[in-house]
Amino acid sequence: MLVAIIGFFKPGVDLASPSLQRDLNEHFGPTPMNLRAAGYLHDRVGQRIGAMALAEAEDFTLAEAYLRASPFVEGDFLEWAAIVEYVIEVGRLE
Repeated sequence: MLVAIIGFFKPGVDLASPSLQRDLNEHFGPTPMNLRAAGYLHDRVGQRIGAMALAEAEDFTLAEAYLRASPFVEGDFLEWAAIVEYVIEVGRLE
């Protein structure tokens, strides 16, 4: 199943840390899921307010484990997060 893993940042989190960038590169490397896309969510003025990943997962348990291992969760950067099944109705991922 295709899942969307979405998290919104707490106000004032520091995303510029070189160690965070290193940890994110490792986290987005080879995973037990097929990571299809990942990136930041921006508000109207271009500020990073969250992040989202689309991945193929066997079940929610695998996606939940991936989220828990995220540097954003480990660093306590997220205000809230959700994992949902993403069903494409129009268009496609290539």
